[in-house]
Amino acid sequence: MTRIRVSLQQPASGGTTPETGVVYFRPTRRLTIDKRIVVPRAFSGRLDADGQLLVDLTPTGDDWCWEVHEELPAYAFSRHVLVPQSDDIVDYAALEEAAWAPAECASGMLAHSMRVIDAQLSAGDAIAIADLKPSDRVGVGDTVVDSTGKVWLIASVTATTATVGIDTGVSLKGADGIQGKDGEKGEKGEPGEKGEPGKDGADGEKGEKGDPGEKGEQGTPGEKGADGKDGEQGPAGKDGIQAIQASDEADATTKSAADSANLYWWTA
Repeated sequence: MTRIRVSLQQPASGGTTPETGVVYFRPTRRLTIDKRIVVPRAFSGRLDADGQLLVDLTPTGDDWCWEVHEELPAYAFSRHVLVPQSDDIVDYAALEEAAWAPAECASGMLAHSMRVIDAQLSAGDAIAIADLKPSDRVGVGDTVVDSTGKVWLIASVTATTATVGIDTGVSLKGADGIQGKDGEKGEKGEPGEKGEPGKDGADGEKGEKGDPGEKGEQGTPGEKGADGKDGEQGPAGKDGIQAIQASDEADATTKSAADSANLYWWTA
């Protein structure tokens, strides 16, 4: 095995910045290695934060090479490269391009293709191959764009189904479009049923005192009430002063006697 170091960058102001995405590797034909048949299916690896990926690849032979597909945000690229036998790490950028076209590619067999499905996908979902567009020659390493624009990798296939693998980190969803004009107003619907009364609200603050009202007219006099009971008899008065009537012609003896007894007298 030869260890290959993949390093992908994108242009940026003042230099470059690491790329993100997934890289797929597939031998261009069936191989026999240590009495085992290796079928030409792809495996993948995700670029790290530095835009790099290390993979171990079998050195290529005289009649086959490695097909490498770079699946990056808004960009994809494929190469057919020769891998030498080496004990040292070999940079992907230094690999020699294969000078001949693999038979599978010449016959139209796709090592990797992108398909779409009208459904939102998650990792591990089993989907019907018939629901994919296009649905022919579906294989491991193909990508599927779901209804949200996310790109997924197909991890395995059977005769009728495909299993969704990892999220490639790529989204083909475009920017939101301009809002369209409002549609015509629909007909007024029937009134809904009356809801239950709500709870009483809190008491409001006490209002200010109002102005006095106008004076009303005098009412009709009421009927005369019953006579009250007789009161208790009062105490007897003191004895009055006795008066003596005297005439102008009364004698001096009578007047003198009246004065001595403190009696009033008067002239008739």
